[in-house]
Amino acid sequence: MPEANLHLTLAFLGSRSRADADAVAALLPALAGPLGVLTTAGALWLARKLQRVTFYARTLTVPARRDVGHADTSAGERSFSDLGCSACHRLELKTGRSDVAALGEQTIRPYTDMLLHDMGPGLADGRPDSLATGSEWRTPPLWGIGLVRTVNRHTRFLHDGRARSIEEAIRWHGGEAAAATQRSASCRNANART
Repeated sequence: MPEANLHLTLAFLGSRSRADADAVAALLPALAGPLGVLTTAGALWLARKLQRVTFYARTLTVPARRDVGHADTSAGERSFSDLGCSACHRLELKTGRSDVAALGEQTIRPYTDMLLHDMGPGLADGRPDSLATGSEWRTPPLWGIGLVRTVNRHTRFLHDGRARSIEEAIRWHGGEAAAATQRSASCRNANART
């Protein structure tokens, strides 16, 4: 395994620094058999690590909804739906059965449908990826979006960070979202005149 891939893999498996990755990398020969192929014990060790990382990622919680029921929050949610944003950024989903009881049959509010949508030429990168064409994007979850500045210390949005605000991200929406984008622009213009 090339060194760069090894360090990337080890970083994914929880190594916190280059020195930590080097220390774990030094142990790998003990896990490998002839020709550098992982032994059964080595493969089991990596599988357990990956299983733990996967469980951790699956059970991370999202920020709790804030200001639920407040007049501004309720008005914003109505506008979100009236503009058509909720056609793709669905307000509510229900999880299916899960081997982790706490994750199964739960009502969640990720503000996504998790589907691919053609977002038009403005967002197209011309690079197909798996089943997605170069202008299709998976609807990203919006939960926690109000904490982006606090958590990330920036307000960069979209797949490539080109939008500096939520409003600018909305303006980049085209394709299937063009009508919602136009309604949003009309609302902004009407609000600017009042």
